[in-house]
Amino acid sequence: LFSDKPSEVSRERLRQIRASSMVVPAITPRLPLMGLLPKAVGKASNDKVDLKSIEKVLKLRSSRKHAKVKVNKFHFSIHCYLNITNLQLKEKKQHVWLQCQEKVGLNCDICNKTEGNSSFVRCTECHAVLHSHCKTAANKASCSRGKSASKHSSVMFQTRPLSLVSRFSSFRSDSSSVIGQIYAETSNRSGVLPQSADCVVSILPDGAGVYTIPDAKWEELGLWSAEADGNWWSTGRGKVARNYMSSKEVKRQDIIHELVTTERHHCITLVLLKHTYFDGLLGLNILTNNELNMLMPHLELLLEVHLHFLQLLKKKVDESVVVNNVHEIFIEQFTGEVAEKMKLAYTTFCSRKDFSVQEYHRLCQTNQNFNIFMENMNKLPYFKARSLPDCLLLVTQRLSKYHSFVESLRKNTEDALLKDEIVKAEQAVKKLVANVDQGIGDIQLQQLCKEIVAQMDTKESTTFLGKTFTKNELLSSTRTLLHAGDVYWQNAMRKPAEVKMLLFSDIIVFLQRVGNSYAFFSQDNKECIISLLKLIVREKAGRSGSQGLYLISAAPSHAEMYEIICHTKKMLASWTERIQRAVDACPSAAIEECPSSESVFAVEHEEQLKNLFGKVNDYNDELKKLLDCQIEAYGEILVSLFNCNLFYNC
Repeated sequence: LFSDKPSEVSRERLRQIRASSMVVPAITPRLPLMGLLPKAVGKASNDKVDLKSIEKVLKLRSSRKHAKVKVNKFHFSIHCYLNITNLQLKEKKQHVWLQCQEKVGLNCDICNKTEGNSSFVRCTECHAVLHSHCKTAANKASCSRGKSASKHSSVMFQTRPLSLVSRFSSFRSDSSSVIGQIYAETSNRSGVLPQSADCVVSILPDGAGVYTIPDAKWEELGLWSAEADGNWWSTGRGKVARNYMSSKEVKRQDIIHELVTTERHHCITLVLLKHTYFDGLLGLNILTNNELNMLMPHLELLLEVHLHFLQLLKKKVDESVVVNNVHEIFIEQFTGEVAEKMKLAYTTFCSRKDFSVQEYHRLCQTNQNFNIFMENMNKLPYFKARSLPDCLLLVTQRLSKYHSFVESLRKNTEDALLKDEIVKAEQAVKKLVANVDQGIGDIQLQQLCKEIVAQMDTKESTTFLGKTFTKNELLSSTRTLLHAGDVYWQNAMRKPAEVKMLLFSDIIVFLQRVGNSYAFFSQDNKECIISLLKLIVREKAGRSGSQGLYLISAAPSHAEMYEIICHTKKMLASWTERIQRAVDACPSAAIEECPSSESVFAVEHEEQLKNLFGKVNDYNDELKKLLDCQIEAYGEILVSLFNCNLFYNC
């Protein structure tokens, strides 16, 4: 074929090629020229270049003279391609190091040693694991990107077995590809969470991944049922029955339908918080169990009580088209043991809401794994409006919604007896909400007390009942902060000083802000701590608009009077009511459990004075009797003298 004297067939073929005036030789599928054309110059390829095969192709496609020109052109292109490829291979790929969170069972790939006290790093490109002080030696060599995962590939995040059978497996095929693609993109970008998608045990119908086995109640209650999010009762299920009902009854049924729908959505939010965020962060070893309980407390308890509530509502709705006696479910849910669980869960959860949001933003800035996990969640369409702060806000707002539902039911109920029963349910809901608010207020007050004590100087102290009173005694387990606020304490010169007044269960404390810290504040040689024992609370009398308050301590050891001025009338009424309530509830032995020698002497002196004054009173009584006898004697004398005068006159 390539002899100097070509055959007649080859000559005829060459004539056809010349006649077609082809500038670039055609490429047939049989010939391995992929990646060798000039347009492919600069692309990475591991295929070896066979120059002889190219020359054979050119000889087949063109004449000897024409082929020589084409071969020269291709030789130039191939040499350019090889030079660029060699330059790319010579370029050193830098390692991307990431701190390993676990050190158990790790061996350094450089020195092949295990040191428990040394920290390990892992390259996210080649998966090499070595000591932090061995990075210098590793950086001299290029990073072989695309290397198969080493024996340490599962050190960062341990995966869970995927042999678990999901009840939502029918939805997994459609959504898993989307989640896997998002995780793959994030993994290629950072290499931090390469196995996040594998940890997902199941995919919910809305595309949300869960990291634990789904509960059977979710399917029984129809949490992801498309029919549950239908129209109003009046335009859907009760379209026929509404023709025989009054407008108030129709509206009442719509309210019940809305209650069931919103309760179902709330349960979905709790499921995502517990089984996606909580279990996901825990399963990927991003946060510990204690850290997650601080971030999202009592999720299991909240999910338990609300699934129970939804189960009762769904059972009542399934009984008939027209739903009656919903107040019975409210009374059962908001009283007794279930109410105590709700009180505990919501009090703790709502009191830590601000802390949880601040901790979320802090972790997004300081914890790379946490930030990437949240980015993966936010990329899913279902989580665009269900980020972690959004879910926390929805949970804290839910408890306040029940009162409006019950109130609307009462207003749209025509039966008087049924309305009385709904009033009982409304009172139960209001009582639980008030208890939760009180619990949240108590927790916030204790946190405020700790913050104030933390801002006081270490050696800050004062004198109370003849002994030293330090700042740590404000945090005593037998002492509870009831109220705190800024007021004015007026001295003898009628000059008010702005102070922070703390009302505890047994004392009142005055503090003053000094720079960035607090200090005990006293004036007019009066103690800055007042005992609630024998304390008299009186509002200041005077012209209208007066906001003064007198605190009169009648205790024998420190009898004083304090004049307090509040900012507003409302604050004055609040302080008066709270202090009076604390005085009434203060135990008699709350203060002087360990009296000092001076206080003991004062008590003994008081008893001695009482005895002496008692004797004086007795003597006064005897003196009174003697004086009465004396007066009677003088009276008799006067009568006798009067009779004598009459006798002499006669």
